[in-house]
Amino acid sequence: WDAPGTSSLRFQQDWNPIDRFGIADLVYMEKFPVSLIGLGYRRQRSKRPATLCLFKANAATKAIRVFTDSTEVEACELRLDADAVLNWLLDNDLIDKESVTTISSQNAYDRLQIFMSRDPSIELTVLGLLHTVSHAYIIGLSWCSGMDLPSFSEQLLPGALTTIVHAGDTSLGGLSSVFSQAPWQPLELAAEDLVACQLDPSCSDDDGGACIACIHLPIG
Repeated sequence: WDAPGTSSLRFQQDWNPIDRFGIADLVYMEKFPVSLIGLGYRRQRSKRPATLCLFKANAATKAIRVFTDSTEVEACELRLDADAVLNWLLDNDLIDKESVTTISSQNAYDRLQIFMSRDPSIELTVLGLLHTVSHAYIIGLSWCSGMDLPSFSEQLLPGALTTIVHAGDTSLGGLSSVFSQAPWQPLELAAEDLVACQLDPSCSDDDGGACIACIHLPIG
């Protein structure tokens, strides 16, 4: 938060999105460090037959060369509210109220961590929730900023209930404009438009909203 060009929406305006979106904070980062890594194949020889092979390994260590390019891009950090996640687990009968009362800690984050440490399936479910919210947010950002879906990348931090969405390897100011003018519009659009499946109308009946195909993102 103290990095230059970083601002937290929670401390800038009246806070009410928790009731609707279960969001604890939304942060804009002007200069988020990203390392682009080239790890792949090259042409072994120019004349035919041309074959593909890994970048030449060091003969002594067998280490493969990895080419990197560090840059800074704009990003948005979205953090889920631990209380909202606990209520979501309760509403979906994934945990019961009695188990919640048996935990001595009154801190929602600590309670959630205890549930995830006790049951790996809860940990995977919370990860799936975070990943789904991340994809929904990216889809909403694409609609609001005019940027193509493949231009976005995400980094999930499950332990912090956080996803960081950054704009590929460039900073065109699209995320800055959305954050300053209509920070909640991406989530509002996603909440409205992803209720119905875009590929199969029956998904809204089967799954109660967008299916895994709708929420899937192309790889940029």
